[in-house]
Amino acid sequence: MSITLLSRTSPSGAIRHVDGEGGHWSGRELQPLMGYERWERSDDVVARAVTARANSGHDPAEHFRGVARTPSAHGGRPVRDYRLTGTRPISWP
Repeated sequence: MSITLLSRTSPSGAIRHVDGEGGHWSGRELQPLMGYERWERSDDVVARAVTARANSGHDPAEHFRGVARTPSAHGGRPVRDYRLTGTRPISWP
């Protein structure tokens, strides 16, 4: 997996991952960029976005996939994260 820089002015573009399935963002990596200090707040925001996507008649699984990842290369307890996809980087004010 690699990280590609989409835009020098976009913090979200700097942390976008590209792999065999296309581009995506990690919910945990977006957390500080979105202004959330605690994962619980970010997790709640993603859960509301999933509900909104479903309520609009679309399949949330197309853009929100729960994943577990190991927090460091040295192991440790897996943590919950989200693989978030989309066609554009997140816009910033």
